[in-house]
Amino acid sequence: MTKFSDICNEKEKHILENFNKGIMYLRKTKDLYFLCRGLTSRADMYISLGILDKANDDLDEVYDILIRSDLKKNFADWYIVAIKLELNNDIEKANTYFLEAKKLSKEIDQYFIFKEELKKLEPNFNKVI
Repeated sequence: MTKFSDICNEKEKHILENFNKGIMYLRKTKDLYFLCRGLTSRADMYISLGILDKANDDLDEVYDILIRSDLKKNFADWYIVAIKLELNNDIEKANTYFLEAKKLSKEIDQYFIFKEELKKLEPNFNKVI
């Protein structure tokens, strides 16, 4: 298990410490929408730092919340970060997530940022699809 203190510089450590505090407060408020956004954002940062096990933990928690709720926009965000994570681990799983995300993008047509993020990820799958 990788500790962020082993690979991060001081600025990154400070940012992650603040993320952790923010997540703690979001848990206390029990606001699932913003908790999912916070965990997904932190997972994205963990991926950019190469701390994939912690990213996976955050995404697992978000997924558990989302399957029990009706937060489709949060699911869209989850897919983007889950795809990024799986591009580092399991291309087949990333491809599955990408195809599911494409279906979801048709259901939530007005979420343009999601569509743009999918377009950025699409070149990773041209050879797989």
